[in-house]
Amino acid sequence: MNAKIVIGFFLVGLVLLSGCTSETPRGDISAPLSGETPVQKAPGSVPAEPNVKDSYVIGETASTKSGLQVKLTEVARIPNCGSNGTCLGLYVKVTNEGDDEENDYLNSTVVLDDKGNQYEVEYSDCPNEYDSSNLFPGASREGYVCLADFSDDASQLKVVLSIGMFSSTKFVYLVDASLIGMLVPSGEFSIDSVDASFTSSSFGGYGTISGVKYTLKNTGETYLKDLTYDYTIKKKTLLIDSGKNRSLPLFSLEPGKTDDGTLLILKSIDQGGEYTIDVTVNSKDGEFAKANKTFNTD
Repeated sequence: MNAKIVIGFFLVGLVLLSGCTSETPRGDISAPLSGETPVQKAPGSVPAEPNVKDSYVIGETASTKSGLQVKLTEVARIPNCGSNGTCLGLYVKVTNEGDDEENDYLNSTVVLDDKGNQYEVEYSDCPNEYDSSNLFPGASREGYVCLADFSDDASQLKVVLSIGMFSSTKFVYLVDASLIGMLVPSGEFSIDSVDASFTSSSFGGYGTISGVKYTLKNTGETYLKDLTYDYTIKKKTLLIDSGKNRSLPLFSLEPGKTDDGTLLILKSIDQGGEYTIDVTVNSKDGEFAKANKTFNTD
């Protein structure tokens, strides 16, 4: 046989053999194996990240990838709070709209001002404090995160709200410092009874006032502490005793709570006639509440 013909048959055989053994190219669509359905792969695809904006404003909701809905609803200065007597309070509401239990730890939150200062969480007497733990799907929690109070010369605050203990997501809220007000303490004060005892004699009765029982209810959003009281005792219109700037026997009273106590007022009085005790409770900002009680010693 002609050598050229033999070489031609040999080359054709190699080409055919190569076509039978080549693999199907694998690109964006995988070649199916037996019983396998082709799967489309988007080039360079990655898991969805949380839709975190550069910054938020008060009242705007931010979301984590896991489904936590976070909203900063209020920023206020809080009296009777923290190591220096005033805190910066961030009122936060968190709702778990995801499918799994999530940690809602918020105590890594910080605040920065435009003067280069950083403020961190304070734990002393923070009212209605946000109680971080784990939040189940569908559950919500809200309360204050309290930080050290900011400098009076600051004009802009950047709240870096950090949620999560081990893997946190951070949201930045921008706040105009001039719009931040002070929460005002409030309460209801009443005198329940007057402790007095009397002794009768041939010269007439006499007695002693030993105390005034009171009820104080905290109806505000802040702790009540460092309260003092002034009092007067009158027999009809005649002033027979008074006292000023005495400490109320109360260390601190959290919002919504009630304290029942006794003012230790010691005064000798005559038996017979009508007496009135007036009590004014004062905070460091001035008069806080007042009440009076009239009693008859006949």
